[in-house]
Amino acid sequence: MRFKIELLLKRGLFFFMLGCQSIVFAQTAEEQEILDTFEHIETVVYKTVDGVTLDMTIFYPNAERVQQKQPWMLHVHGGGWAGGSKYNILKKPFLGSLRTLLDHGVVCASIQYRLARGNTNAYDAVVDAKDAARFLLKNKEKYQLDEERYGIWGGSAGGHLSLVTALGKDSDFQGDNRLSGVSPQFKCVASYFPFTSLVHNDLRPGSIFEDGTLFERLLGAPLSDKPELARLLSPTELLEKNSPPILLLHGDQDTTLPIINATYMMEVAKKKKADVELLTVKNGGHSFHGSNISPSIDSINNHAANFMLSHLKGEKLASKVKNIKAAKQRPNVVIIYTDDQGYGDVSALNPNAKFQTPHMDKIANEGVVFTDGHSSDAVCTPSRYSLLTGRYSWRTSLKENVLRADGPCLIEKDRMTIASLLRDKGYSTAMIGKWHLQMEFVGDSKTGGRDWSKPFTDGPIEKGFDYFFGIAASMNYGILTYLENDRVLDPPTLYTKKKMDVTPRTYRMTPPYQEEKAKGYVEVAPSFNDELVLETFANKAVAYINAAASEAKSGKPFFLYLPLTSPHLPHSTHPDFQGRSNCGNYGDFMEETDYRVGQVLEALKANGLEENTLVIFSSDNGAESNYIYQRDTFQHYSSMNFKGGKRDIYEGGHRVPFLMRWPNGIDAGTTVDAPVCQTDYLATIADIVGAKLPDNAGEDSYSLYPLLQKDHSKGYDADRAVIHHSFTGHFAIRKGKWKLNMLRGSGGSLKPVIVNPKAGEALYELYNMEEDPSETNNLYFEYPEVVTKLKKEITEIIENGRSTPGVPQEFVKDNWEQLTWMEF
Repeated sequence: MRFKIELLLKRGLFFFMLGCQSIVFAQTAEEQEILDTFEHIETVVYKTVDGVTLDMTIFYPNAERVQQKQPWMLHVHGGGWAGGSKYNILKKPFLGSLRTLLDHGVVCASIQYRLARGNTNAYDAVVDAKDAARFLLKNKEKYQLDEERYGIWGGSAGGHLSLVTALGKDSDFQGDNRLSGVSPQFKCVASYFPFTSLVHNDLRPGSIFEDGTLFERLLGAPLSDKPELARLLSPTELLEKNSPPILLLHGDQDTTLPIINATYMMEVAKKKKADVELLTVKNGGHSFHGSNISPSIDSINNHAANFMLSHLKGEKLASKVKNIKAAKQRPNVVIIYTDDQGYGDVSALNPNAKFQTPHMDKIANEGVVFTDGHSSDAVCTPSRYSLLTGRYSWRTSLKENVLRADGPCLIEKDRMTIASLLRDKGYSTAMIGKWHLQMEFVGDSKTGGRDWSKPFTDGPIEKGFDYFFGIAASMNYGILTYLENDRVLDPPTLYTKKKMDVTPRTYRMTPPYQEEKAKGYVEVAPSFNDELVLETFANKAVAYINAAASEAKSGKPFFLYLPLTSPHLPHSTHPDFQGRSNCGNYGDFMEETDYRVGQVLEALKANGLEENTLVIFSSDNGAESNYIYQRDTFQHYSSMNFKGGKRDIYEGGHRVPFLMRWPNGIDAGTTVDAPVCQTDYLATIADIVGAKLPDNAGEDSYSLYPLLQKDHSKGYDADRAVIHHSFTGHFAIRKGKWKLNMLRGSGGSLKPVIVNPKAGEALYELYNMEEDPSETNNLYFEYPEVVTKLKKEITEIIENGRSTPGVPQEFVKDNWEQLTWMEF
């Protein structure tokens, strides 16, 4: 029986025992209301020092004490430099994690310490925290606690103290003699918005430590008087390679303890090879206050709880539980594919972006960011083929350049696509957006005789999609009208051409249109307006999700492929978004694109589908060559520090935003640094839904599913190679830190395009991508053995018809002048 007693208490904390039930009273009515929702809690005194009694409140997983030893977490509350309370654990940044830990059988103890009571310093607070852990270890039998599986967590002052408590040597923080002989060895630390160093001065400006007053309180003297104590209380100085795993959680708008505290610790961890992870909360202030924070408080709580559970419960990982559950309830899959978007065109990936992309950022912050993710090609058509088929497009007849709107589809008859795979697994499948793999219309645009009343063939519905709405190709290739399934909705009986804009390399396909065909003109429907294309696609996608939601919840999930037309030219921004950004029309167009992404995410959320939908976000290649204009005019770096852009073999041509979000299967804040490719989507999705790929499908597709798990090392071939391909059809191979460009020059737009080496000059370009991601220092002569090895491997990958293990496959070998180093 649960007794509830409501008392008005101005100060202090009381409890008494009724049988085996503890009734605990908090200092505020709000805290008491939350406390009353827990089944079993009790408060115990863990030490008395200098006349001060210190206690802890213990939260138990069940109403009755269990008979087996349980893992546990020690919580050090925030606000310790200005009062604070152990009941800070009931506040939003921690409460969700607390409940999750209890649900999974983890005991949590939140402690009082002297610093929060205003009569001592930070050193004594660490001693108190260590003594609290010693007390629980001494009394492990009484409280049924595991003596090996335990960790520590806290926020702000508690975040700092929890780090020092876990990292500081026990001999440096001796406490209550009655608790001697026990040396806590924490298995993990979760530290929220902490201060990480008292000796690194760059962390002080703009923080509450700026004037040094708080330092004096923490140290009991000016910093200059106690440098050794300052070092002893600095987590980054204590960090070692064998330190316990640490999770840092920090808001990027924190002005109390700025995020530089976390990024500095990450830098130190990288040098010392310590296991430290950072979850950045976009728009988050101290304690994650702020509007539109991303990830959400729920996602932050889940991520922190999963981190703690993974280190406390061994194989019983929360993430694995989620994934097993998700595998039983297959996720919906949404692929949002932008057009010519550079790596730096997502504000979560580019802190100095001149426009904001909060909805793309939401995907990044609530899921996984692949920092070394690539489109399979540096231009449009080949990348789209590879995304859908899991096969490099240069194995087809298309050895360079792109296709047009009208003609035989590049995807061969009966070749597996993501759509056909999922349709065969019981999914509803839809595509809304730009195709650009060709489809065949009746009649010829050159000689006339078009019959727009007849169905077109070799389009999306013949490649696995149940439903299609979109346009045939990039707008500059014509047939500018909307298509649905296999029909033309409004016959493109008029003509238009590129109408040049005022900024370099920009144009519009806007009205007026004309009735007579002329050189350079393409077919357009009277109703077509390039400014409304993104809005139309987004509205159609939302309508599709709304219609599919009921079946999705009943066991028939859906796949939506949404290839957008932006920010590819023409930069046809909707009037509602014109003039909004700090990066000209390009920035306006990107902000509209982000808004359309947000419409799709909101539709998933509104229909209760957000948690079990895998959202994949990427671009077909890097930024168009007018990235130079954006860089020089607005100081916006679409390609970041990478060399080149669209069409180029250099990184700017194909290293793109590569994001995934799936709350039921991916922990928020995950980062993967391994080189990966969009060809990998097919095998990844097959792995998630439990499908096996035959030898003649996904020949270049590696499953990324293992990288989405907590233990990245299992099940993924980290030694795999990724092949890059330029507009001119030239190759590069990437393996680990090495990249070998099989030409001299860009093979695209950046000059020089092709360099013909003279006698004695380097034939190719070799780069160490870890040390030189901007590809400035050709190491061809310094590492001839690497050149030889990579040349041999790319030759085998081409000759075998596949890069994955399996039976060699046939491919088109004709008309391939770019293979200068090999013959068939």
